[in-house]
Amino acid sequence: MTQENTIDNAYRNGQLQAVYTVSPILKLELGGEYKRFTNSGYQYLTNIFYGTQATSDRAVPDALKYVINRDSLIPYIGGDVAGIYALLGNNRNLTAANLTAGSDFRIRETSWAGFTQLDLDTELGSMRLRGNAGVRYYHTALVSSGSLATATNGVTVLQPVTVKTSNDDWLPALNIALDLTPKLIARASASRNVNRPGLPQLAAAGTLTVAPFGGTVSVGNPNLQPFRSTSVEGGLEYYMDRNGFASVGVFWKDLASFITSETSQVPYSATGFPVSLLLPGQDGTTPYNYTRPVNGDG
Repeated sequence: MTQENTIDNAYRNGQLQAVYTVSPILKLELGGEYKRFTNSGYQYLTNIFYGTQATSDRAVPDALKYVINRDSLIPYIGGDVAGIYALLGNNRNLTAANLTAGSDFRIRETSWAGFTQLDLDTELGSMRLRGNAGVRYYHTALVSSGSLATATNGVTVLQPVTVKTSNDDWLPALNIALDLTPKLIARASASRNVNRPGLPQLAAAGTLTVAPFGGTVSVGNPNLQPFRSTSVEGGLEYYMDRNGFASVGVFWKDLASFITSETSQVPYSATGFPVSLLLPGQDGTTPYNYTRPVNGDG
């Protein structure tokens, strides 16, 4: 078997930020951000199975063998891999004809975001009060091109697809710190966050791993939604001069659309990949593990 995997990544970003001092205790921050990610890849794979009946008695010329005795307790024999392939009348060259069906993909993710934030640093009686409050808005557009398994008239094949999705949200955040004493600080925070799936998880493509008793097909999911969380936290911190500190805290979190993996066992024919990639003795009924990322309930 000869295999080649290629992944290309590109990243562009720009950011603009301004700070305005409203008063000695209050500052206003404004900003915007642009990001663009592209990710593409493919897999070349060829399965060459060598019969032994015609070549089992063929001697390997000494020119294709050599003794390796460096950094080894016992000398052993090595071989000229390219020469052995040539002796058998085969080679390991990969061409466009060896492109694995369903492995080529291209993803473009473009994000725009803007935010505003107020920063406070003042006194509350004899206690120092620090904090910030702000909100961020983002919009993300995704274009994922590749191939997905599609059932047509009871037959599953890989069909070229281009999936376009978008999402946007408002993300507020609040952080407060109050110095109750020079050594005791109370903290509180609340926020809403999103985490985008990794670009490989969004690919409309898959990779195939063959094995004698079945194998694995791992595919992406261009319809994945971001992982969202809302959290509220509070705590007390006590600082013991230069010797360390002790803290206690409480928190509450609400998780939504958590990203996890889903694996099911299906006959190879249901994956859409061509049977030419299978090992000898396997066919469309051979069970394969089919894995893809999905959004959970929480």
